[in-house]
Amino acid sequence: MIQGIDFSAGAAGWSQQKYTDFYRAAAAAGIVFAVRYLDRPGGWPSKKQITPAELKAAMDAGVKIAFFYEEGTETPLEGASAGRRHATGAVAALTALGIDPTKQPVIFATDTDTSAALVSPYYQAIAEIVGIQNTWAYGGYFLIRGLFDRGLISGACQARAWSKADPVTGKQSYAANAVLQWEPRAQLRQNFDLDTIAAGTIAGVNTNSETATVEDYGQYPRPAGGDMTQAEQFTTIAHSRLGMEYEWSDEFTYDIGGDDTPQDDDGDCSGYLFVTYRDTGVRWKNGGLWPRLTANGFKYHAVPVSGTAYKVGDPFFRFGTNGLAVHTGFICHRDADGHWWSSEARGERWGVVTYRVDDPVNGILKRGCKVYRFPWVDMGEIPAPAYPELTIGDTGEDVKRAQLRLNVHMGPMLKGTGVFGPVTLAVTEAFQTLKHLEVDGIIGPQTWAALMEDPEFPELKINDDDEYVKLAKHWLNQKIKAGLDESNEHFGSKTDAAVRRFQTLKRLKVDGIIGVNTWAELLK
Repeated sequence: MIQGIDFSAGAAGWSQQKYTDFYRAAAAAGIVFAVRYLDRPGGWPSKKQITPAELKAAMDAGVKIAFFYEEGTETPLEGASAGRRHATGAVAALTALGIDPTKQPVIFATDTDTSAALVSPYYQAIAEIVGIQNTWAYGGYFLIRGLFDRGLISGACQARAWSKADPVTGKQSYAANAVLQWEPRAQLRQNFDLDTIAAGTIAGVNTNSETATVEDYGQYPRPAGGDMTQAEQFTTIAHSRLGMEYEWSDEFTYDIGGDDTPQDDDGDCSGYLFVTYRDTGVRWKNGGLWPRLTANGFKYHAVPVSGTAYKVGDPFFRFGTNGLAVHTGFICHRDADGHWWSSEARGERWGVVTYRVDDPVNGILKRGCKVYRFPWVDMGEIPAPAYPELTIGDTGEDVKRAQLRLNVHMGPMLKGTGVFGPVTLAVTEAFQTLKHLEVDGIIGPQTWAALMEDPEFPELKINDDDEYVKLAKHWLNQKIKAGLDESNEHFGSKTDAAVRRFQTLKRLKVDGIIGVNTWAELLK
């Protein structure tokens, strides 16, 4: 943990000597960074904005700075117009400080108790101007979690306020027994530790405690390797949605002007392509916002890619017998071995998935899809990502990604919290057993490779012996309290009876065989 502060004193009226004294005192007290307010049009009546002189004093003392932008506590509820106003204001304020606004994250504050759904248009509008990599948020646990889940922010400062949950339901609560929650993806935590010197007074100035959980917490100067290319943003957003069920009715859609109401003929696949391009901040060919089109509508504006010279974001299309595009997705990333992967929304059963382009079963080439390109789009190249080794105790977005992929293969056993705890360990070991991998509970290269494959569930019937029988027994026990022994892989008469009872309850064909439809119901 890295210790910092924030404060709202009228520092814009300080003398140069007071700036120097304050930041020297902060550094001497072990403070590594301060989160400060950017100026806004018309200025702050309270003069709490950071000035060039203050920034210099902080740099001279070796104290790094992260930046808040705020107009009013509830301004984000005003929607996209407020987002555009704040994004342009932040760009102007950073420029006035001599900071390149294309490389500096800003924490846009929602200083009230509200939901991610209500402020999504605000953060979407900001990301379209400054880029997702520079769009960070401030707010309570549930707000921050929701914005991360929607792919609208790449960083956050979570407030202690509005962050307690009922210990049983997990829903927001203000009851005496409510439990404080911290979003693991938030790089900064305000008032995480109330016993530090930061949560008090430094050189006569009242301060709040700020705690950074990672090395890159949006600070200035930026750390080496802290910049994200647009292609990296695109891949990050796509990966954040793996395993999710994407539908137009989801809150991935926002009011961006005009009718944004989901229609019956909206496709999940084209919607997923639309929302990923839009959330990355990529512009349409006329410089406007990315439009909502069908797969065939997007195809009309794209040109074929020659050979395998792919780029991140290239769309692919599958065509019907009439020659019209009936499905779409995009090239998502290139792995450490140089293989290209695609990403797409495959409806209710699988949600958002990724396949290796040349996969012999589910790859887009095997399915007859063709890769195209929007000729005006160039997000740049990115190095092939290597998934990190994960083990118990790890936290973060990579852990969440692994948890979501485990759920795709094993059923909804994990909540996708981003915390690698004992339950995630147990599910990982069960998955490794299922896939005949080394059972060590560590998500390394081989386990990652297996996780990223499309799941295949074998047909099972009485007298079969298979590791997948254990998985089926687990979900039969969960769904109908079948009382089956999950420790062995034999499909006996008791399992057969349980399968038939489950099929009857779900109005499936009652044959005692665990086939495609029975698996689908078991793993819902």
